[in-house]
Order: sequence, then C-alpha cells, then structure tokens
Amino acid sequence: DGVPRVGYVARKSNQFPGESGFVQGVKRIGVNSVADLSTKQLLDAIFMSGGPIGEVAEPKLAAKPKTITGLGGQTYTVLSVRFKKISASGGLEVESRASLSAAVVAGDLFVYVMTCREASWDKSQARLIPSAESFQASLM
Repeated sequence: DGVPRVGYVARKSNQFPGESGFVQGVKRIGVNSVADLSTKQLLDAIFMSGGPIGEVAEPKLAAKPKTITGLGGQTYTVLSVRFKKISASGGLEVESRASLSAAVVAGDLFVYVMTCREASWDKSQARLIPSAESFQASLM
C-alpha cells in the first residue's frame, strides 16, 4: 500500500500557445489494469467527468489505441482524440486534439493528457506525443 507517483518528460518548449497538459486521477476505477477498460470507459473517465479538461462535446478517437509496456511491466494505453472544447464564455466550440496516456495503479486510473487546438496539431504533435508516451505511474 504505497503512495501513487507519476512522472513524464515535459515537452521541450513552452512557446506554443494553446498547448497544455495535466495529470488526472480517477479513484477506484473498478479494474486492475488499463487493458481491462474499454476505450469508451477511458474517454468517459477523462472527458465526461467534469475534470480539468472542462466541458467538451463529441470526443472521438483520431487513431487506433496503442499499448505501451513501461518500466516494471506496467501497461499503458495511449490514445489520440479529437474533441470540441466548449468555452465557458459564450459556448464557443474550439476543435481540439489530445494525446493521452493512461495506467491503472492500485485500482486508481491515472491519465496524462496533452491538448492543443486542432489547427496546430501538425506542429504540436512532435512535442505532445513523445511527452504523453513518456508517462509513468507507480506506487512509491
């Protein structure tokens, strides 16, 4: 029964507007491995939970899910997702993209989410995908 610890390699530049990242946790997700979560369950946990990403519409996969095995044999699911972020002021919808990496540690879900505007994805993906894929979660 340790304390969860997460880490990742930060993107190398902070000069690009509209890019952001955060780690979101969901206690007692109900499975022991991220491999036991359906893609819908994972998307709902991140995009429909009222979490840091805010109000969104229509989260959809932009690419086939990828499975990565990290240090210590931990399994991670990496997703590329398109969604519409709805602004709090006036309900403006902004086409957006996210690269996220998820793991279940001691029954809790941990997800590192990197987002940007859809219009900047071609330039942003070279920074966001490697950062998301570097995510590690474990018990101390």
